[in-house]
Amino acid sequence: MKTDMMAIGRTVGGGQSRPTHGQRFWGYTRKILVTAITATYTVVALGGPQDGQVVSGQGDINLTRSDTTVISQFTDQLAIDWSSFNVAANERVIFQQPSSSATALNRIFDQNPSQIFGAIDANGRILLLNPNGILFGKSARINIQSLVASSLQLSLEDFKSGKYDLRALADSHGAAIINRGEITAAAGGSVSLIGDSVANEGLIVAEYGQVNLAAGRQATLDFRGDGLMFFAVGEAVTDNPEDVKDAVLNQGQILADGGQVLLTANSAENVFSSVVNNEGSIRAQRIDTTGGVIRLVGTGGTTVNSGELVAQGATPKDTGGSIDVLGDSVSLTDTAMLDASGATGGGEVRIGGDYRGGGDLQRAEFTDIAAGATIAADAQVNGDGGQVVVWADDTTTFAGSISARGGTDSGAGGLVEVSGKEHLAYRGTADLRAEEGAYGTLLLDPGIFVVCDAGNATCAGAPADTISDTILSGQLDMASVTLTTTTTVGANGAGDHIYFLDDPTLPLGVPTNGDGANVNVSWTADTTLILNAGADVFLDGSLTATGAGDTPVTTPFNLVVNFGTLGAGTIDVFANLAGLSVGASLNGGANADTFNINSAFSGVANGGLGDDTFNLAAAVTAGGPAWVTGNLSGEGGNDTFNLLTGGTAVSLIGGTTAETTGDVLVGNNVNQTWSITGAGVGTVGAQAFSEMENLTGGTANDAFIFGAAGTVAGLVNGAGAGDADEANWSAVAGPLTVTLGTNVSNVETLTGGDSAATANFTLAGGNAWNVTGPNDGTVDTINFVDFGNLTGTAAGNAFTFNDNVTGTVSGLGGDDTFTLATGTTNTVAAAANILGGTTGETTGDVLIGDNVNQTFSITGAGMGSVGFQNFDEVENLTGGTANDAFIFGATGTMTGLVNGAGAGDADEANWSAVAGPLTVTLGTSVANVETLTGGNAGFTLAGGTAWNVTGPNDGTVDGVNFVDFANLTGTAGDDSFTFAAAGTITGNVAGLAQVLAAGDVLDISAIAAGVLVDLGASTAAGPIGGTFAGIETFTGGDAAATTAFTLAGGADFDITGANDGTVDTLNFTNFGNLTGTAGDDAFDFAAAGTLSGLIDGLGGLADTANWSLATAPVTVTLGTSVVNVETLTGGNAGFTLANGSDFDITGAND
Repeated sequence: MKTDMMAIGRTVGGGQSRPTHGQRFWGYTRKILVTAITATYTVVALGGPQDGQVVSGQGDINLTRSDTTVISQFTDQLAIDWSSFNVAANERVIFQQPSSSATALNRIFDQNPSQIFGAIDANGRILLLNPNGILFGKSARINIQSLVASSLQLSLEDFKSGKYDLRALADSHGAAIINRGEITAAAGGSVSLIGDSVANEGLIVAEYGQVNLAAGRQATLDFRGDGLMFFAVGEAVTDNPEDVKDAVLNQGQILADGGQVLLTANSAENVFSSVVNNEGSIRAQRIDTTGGVIRLVGTGGTTVNSGELVAQGATPKDTGGSIDVLGDSVSLTDTAMLDASGATGGGEVRIGGDYRGGGDLQRAEFTDIAAGATIAADAQVNGDGGQVVVWADDTTTFAGSISARGGTDSGAGGLVEVSGKEHLAYRGTADLRAEEGAYGTLLLDPGIFVVCDAGNATCAGAPADTISDTILSGQLDMASVTLTTTTTVGANGAGDHIYFLDDPTLPLGVPTNGDGANVNVSWTADTTLILNAGADVFLDGSLTATGAGDTPVTTPFNLVVNFGTLGAGTIDVFANLAGLSVGASLNGGANADTFNINSAFSGVANGGLGDDTFNLAAAVTAGGPAWVTGNLSGEGGNDTFNLLTGGTAVSLIGGTTAETTGDVLVGNNVNQTWSITGAGVGTVGAQAFSEMENLTGGTANDAFIFGAAGTVAGLVNGAGAGDADEANWSAVAGPLTVTLGTNVSNVETLTGGDSAATANFTLAGGNAWNVTGPNDGTVDTINFVDFGNLTGTAAGNAFTFNDNVTGTVSGLGGDDTFTLATGTTNTVAAAANILGGTTGETTGDVLIGDNVNQTFSITGAGMGSVGFQNFDEVENLTGGTANDAFIFGATGTMTGLVNGAGAGDADEANWSAVAGPLTVTLGTSVANVETLTGGNAGFTLAGGTAWNVTGPNDGTVDGVNFVDFANLTGTAGDDSFTFAAAGTITGNVAGLAQVLAAGDVLDISAIAAGVLVDLGASTAAGPIGGTFAGIETFTGGDAAATTAFTLAGGADFDITGANDGTVDTLNFTNFGNLTGTAGDDAFDFAAAGTLSGLIDGLGGLADTANWSLATAPVTVTLGTSVVNVETLTGGNAGFTLANGSDFDITGAND
């Protein structure tokens, strides 16, 4: 029977009406009861939920007896507004719902927190929302499908649309949700307690389901079909008016086997002492691969765990689950216990962040694991140990214990990382052993790390960035250990380094031998110590290991060092590594790294891809199992290996096979022999090397002996000044070219092929060559033996031959000089080739002949022979002090100078076999040659000043005889061309330039038959078959023969003497006849001017002849003295005009 109270408070149907008194609860000022969240809260019997109004959906509210309220829900969604919702210890509230997925929203508008001390039963989902908080007392027994108890509110509209977006009211602050009773969700159900603060002091059970304890001002829920819930906390809690210590606190027990547990809080900084704090027990075991997830996630403060977090595998076939403890800071106290072990494999535990700080997981700035705290992720029977990560972006302090062991029947140890990105103090243990498999790996990853002497007081104080040698030794007996430095911040301002030092406060960056003498790391397990340094590694003290190592898998070592991973690094090895049973592997990075090996060890050293330097001050020996090769490898960079002591039994590997330059092996400062047996392969003393591009000796005497297959791609450098270094290729079959400065330097003696193979050997790159024996000699003070071919440089070279070279001598391309010393060409046993330079070169190379009579035969462009000596690409030829003959073949040419050199001898240059045309220029094409022979037509001889033509195209010029040059060309100065009686030139004569005064002179006075010189046509018919040019003075016949010489083609004649004068700025002498042009011409006689022959005006209408300045009587006979002149001017008295026939006198003597 329905009571009146329930009748008044019931609305049946769609919830269209709502009592007026219910509306006022949205606007009143809420009263926060501090006692609601204290253990001393006084319970008052409140008589069950009050004034329930159905505001959405359909349902009944019935009081079936005085202590029992029954809510019958007829629709999937039901919303009820209550004026209060309290349940006394003897009371029960029952929700009868149509299904387990049906949801009942209960909004409570009470000025006080709801107090639940009795029982609530529901077969569906229940939301209890009271902005002033909810307290579940110790006597409370809640049995539901799913429960949401919150101080946040949900609008009716969002509820009806299925949007569960819970938000705090603006004037509600500090409301708490507290459970001291027992809350049990059905299998697969969930329990969510959400408020400004949340505390569980009782028991919460949600097997195969989900438990959420959350502090925040906003939360989003989504009930999914699999029974689990999507849950996210949004807006942070910004104030704490009741000074609650923890935003989320668990002091009770939470059980969610097969499910998930989340404790989360979103708070502004410094609002709570800790945002998430577990002091109780939380268990979420993994069942049939389902569930097993525990997450403590705090934002805005510290997450603390001092209780138990158990996510073990629950059955013999399960692996361990996963546990996350995250926050801005994370603390595990000395009573904390975390266990994610499983029968078939360890689970995952992440504290402060994910592996190496990666992924999207929240990262703590500071993480502290106290001594006594335990973390387990073991494989209990089979399988591998799990993964445990302890991370902080700044500093991690670790003194607890971690176990991630392999299974007792099978499996390997797990992976554990304990890292502070900037700083780490490690004083705990990580047990990663396995009875039937390999031990696991512990990664320690700070910004800098020092392994220090446990007996040192500072080290014993456990400062940051340190691990004591005692702890490291013990740790290596339980796991392989990787120390990694990856940032630039560390103790004393240094970063990226790993040092072994007695006192960790020593100035970092400048440690020296002995600074870590007391550091002693020793272990017996089959584990490996791996050091990964972004920059430098300093090893001192001693490292001793009797196990087999486990890294790398195929060829394990006890010690693996990788340094310079972030930039150029240096490793200093002073530590005693002789006690490492399977040796060490030292590896540089991709930059220019330095290896300073100061103590003996067995193993390998690899330089990586950078330009590395290896300084070997002690023996690096092969040892241990056969796979320890004792290699020092430069890998792919340009590496340098310095042997600072005697030879050592180690294989030095320069780099990759495809590399051609870069790696350098530097020998010791003692007399030593280098045996090169293959391509960059060989030995020096007892030291083997391979893939080495450059070899450098010491300050003593080095002998570089090449075997039949021996080659070095780079430089063989004798290094020491003034010693007696040797490089010998006599065992090589060739062909082979050895270039000074590129293939060899600072070596005093170079030996090429044996006598049968010298033709295959070339020595190149020198400048000053002196051949003193057959294929032997010196170059730039270096001795060479048995090189059949010599090649200079592009800068110009000097080759002096006191003996013969059987191959080719090449100047390469510079201005070269080839000197054939006394008797060379007479004693050559086999023809040699001299190659002056590149084909396109036009000047520079000089071949100097011997001081004996010799013939240079020029057969091509700069090509030919002298005696037995062939030459090519030579621009200049120079004879000796005896008689030289330079004979040009049909295609023979020289772009430079043919120089007879010797004074007073009978040198000859002959171009008669050349088809022409050809110009030979004195001083440019030829010099110091006494006789030049051309080829008549098309041949020009140029550059002389005093020319005497004595026969047809023959004569002398400046003391040089010439024969068969049809054209003569003078210089830019004053030249003279004098023709003897029989002298003729069939071509042209050119004075080259015209100047005032006498200038260039054409003297034809010796030709008795006379000559007509035509200025207009530039011809001198008779002695010159062609034309003349650039002549300023013409000299005709002597006094007896002047009338046989005619000068024609001028327009302005000034006769200044007997048959002498000028015409149009040109001078003439001894021309008895003058002939003008077709235009108007003028013949003017000076006072002493006379002409023995004829004046011919030739053409024009106003030619004149003027004797008015003459001082002696003049008779002008028409037709004999003058013709074709229109105006004749005399001098009055004493002047006679004769042989006219028709005179008209029109004026006084006119």
